[in-house]
Amino acid sequence: MKNNKGLLFLLTIAGFSFSTSLQAIEWEIIPGECVVSKPDEVCESLVTVRLYAAESVIRNSCLNIDNSRYGCFTSPKIQLPLTIDDDVLFELTDKQNRLHKRFLLKHSVIESHPPRRRVRLPWSLF
Repeated sequence: MKNNKGLLFLLTIAGFSFSTSLQAIEWEIIPGECVVSKPDEVCESLVTVRLYAAESVIRNSCLNIDNSRYGCFTSPKIQLPLTIDDDVLFELTDKQNRLHKRFLLKHSVIESHPPRRRVRLPWSLF
């Protein structure tokens, strides 16, 4: 009976350290936004996803793009060429597909207005 309590204590400690390490994941996605001038335009971009965590956590992490598994990390950085024509959802999961982080890369349309021209009279009093 004493051995079972020790095993339970050990499993509890291992589970605690595992969940703590998963919470320690930080990530960075560059670029953070796609800005276009017309709704039908796309961004051709090399997207970089970088993880900041312990090596064991990085090797247990996977990247989903728009609810599809892109792949799992073998190094802290993944670079992928993307054609962005709409918002793109990035999800960081572990190999058991448990969600840890989410990021929505926005496809933003900035309306461009032609430069304003100042209308001047052809003559001047001064």
